[in-house]
Amino acid sequence: SETLKTSRHADADDIFRPFTDEEREILKRKIETAYGLFLERVSAGRKLTREEVDNVGRGRVWTGRQAKERRLVDELGG
Repeated sequence: SETLKTSRHADADDIFRPFTDEEREILKRKIETAYGLFLERVSAGRKLTREEVDNVGRGRVWTGRQAKERRLVDELGG
C-alpha cells in the first residue's frame, strides 16, 4: 500500500499501521468530547443528572424494557 497525505495526521485511520501515541491521545480527546456532549443532551432531554446517565450508559446496550426501567425511553414500541 502507498500513502499520500497532505498533513501529519491525514492517515491516522489507516488500517495498515497502528496509531502513534499522539494520535491515540487525539482520538481519546475526541471520544471524551463526544461522550460529554451525549451526556449533556441525554441528561437535559431525560431530566436526569449527567451522573445518572453516565451510570446507566458506559457503552452498555439495553433492551427496550431495560431502557424504560432506567428512564432512557418513555414507552416501548410495537
